[in-house]
Amino acid sequence: MQNRFIRIGQLASTKKNPGRWPVSPATVWRWAHAGLLPAPGRLGPGVSAWPIEVIEQFERERGLASDRTQEPRQ
Repeated sequence: MQNRFIRIGQLASTKKNPGRWPVSPATVWRWAHAGLLPAPGRLGPGVSAWPIEVIEQFERERGLASDRTQEPRQ
């Protein structure tokens, strides 16, 4: 079974690239640093990513849907 990973550019939205969540990359990093989102794993030098299963679990637990802006519940 191949692990699937999701990188910050796929999670967060920017003006040029809509991501999975309607939040900025800075917000995703703040959530990770605050412990609201599990820390990403390192895939290589300068490459961080989360296993897709971790992201899906986070979305289920926090009620975060990709079509609405919402801070994760604590």
